[in-house]
Amino acid sequence: MVASTPSPAETFLQEAAELLDDLEAALLDLEHDPLNSELINRAFRALHTIKGSGAMFGFDAVAEFTHHVEGAFQKVRDGQQSISSRLIAATLEAEDHIRDLLAHNNDVERGERLTQTFLSLMAGGVVATSAPERPAVATNGANADGTDGDGQPRRWHIRCRLAPQTMAFGTNPLVLLDDLRALGECVVVALPDGIPTLDHMDPLCCYMEWDIFLSTAHPKTAIEDVFLFVMDDSEISITPLDDKTVSPLLGEILIARGDVPREVVEETVAQQRPLGQMLVKAGAVSPERVVSALVQQHHETRKPAATPASAPAAPDSGHGSVRVQAERLDSLMDQVGELVIAQARLRQLAAGSDDILLRAISEDIERLSADLR
Repeated sequence: MVASTPSPAETFLQEAAELLDDLEAALLDLEHDPLNSELINRAFRALHTIKGSGAMFGFDAVAEFTHHVEGAFQKVRDGQQSISSRLIAATLEAEDHIRDLLAHNNDVERGERLTQTFLSLMAGGVVATSAPERPAVATNGANADGTDGDGQPRRWHIRCRLAPQTMAFGTNPLVLLDDLRALGECVVVALPDGIPTLDHMDPLCCYMEWDIFLSTAHPKTAIEDVFLFVMDDSEISITPLDDKTVSPLLGEILIARGDVPREVVEETVAQQRPLGQMLVKAGAVSPERVVSALVQQHHETRKPAATPASAPAAPDSGHGSVRVQAERLDSLMDQVGELVIAQARLRQLAAGSDDILLRAISEDIERLSADLR
């Protein structure tokens, strides 16, 4: 006898029960560690999934009630509210109410009372916190609103390796990248290292990895929201880029990110040739990862502060200067990156060819691209 396939509603009820168990565990841990952002995000994801899936499968009462609970945790994630004993207690009771709603047992009076409680919390009705309040200040001299201390947007490095089954579950990676672009100025570098040969490739699997460099005034939570439904099974890191008056060395970036061992970098530098070119030629790192590191090097460089208008003009040293729009520099960096990738592919073709003319052209292009970098 063949077992019957559970209906979508039955699947949702099973998933909701697991999410509520996870929500309860996160809340109990928050009582002892109220400033733990991972626990806050864990509770928020459970509530967000229950709300969205509930609306999709016809559990409208669940979705409507959970919306208010989720809203309170969104305030916490945005730094507009702090975790309090009142919020935790109300959410634990809300968890029980959601379980009753899933079982079609609607205690209307309790639901209305809890809804008013969460509306009060979202309006700023927190009177007692389980930990001393502290201002919402981000690290590296940045404000909670996502801007630097001087009011400029913050810069982020995002490394994203989605789970192989991401596309099979209906998520389009290109939509995620478009959502990031909507947050601000964005440079995306594709890292195809993990793509297998055609005979080992599953067309439904996602093998690509991305390095993303984002400049945005939105808070970190806005970036995390883009990956909300793929965060658990994927490898995603979101790191603020420090402002520096001097460009970090390419080798330092590659070592810090774990792309290449320090010993290989030091041995390559000793040869006194362009580091990225030599590392690619030695097979220690892919051309795409070198391009990504060069983009990060560009984004970590802070432009020097402008000279005040009241300051006396410096004497002409005889060396002229030209102001160039930042957009043009970014475009130039992108084109240089594409040139490096094309040059590396040309070198691979030339290495496997007996055509002397092709090899000569490849060497010329390699020399020109190295000089340009």
